[in-house]
Amino acid sequence: MATGHDKRSVAGKKGGEAVSQEQHQKAGHASHESGNAHEFTSKEAREAGSKGGHASHNR
Repeated sequence: MATGHDKRSVAGKKGGEAVSQEQHQKAGHASHESGNAHEFTSKEAREAGSKGGHASHNR
């Protein structure tokens, strides 16, 4: 039985198959090495944390 999270989560899917945590880590490391990764400032992180999921529920 799929949970509510499984039904709506597509970020970890690629071609219908689940992408492993290891693959996500490799992609993250590669983006940081190439300089393409976004790094939050403390202000951005604080603002994002204060939203606490409210932004996605306001759609």
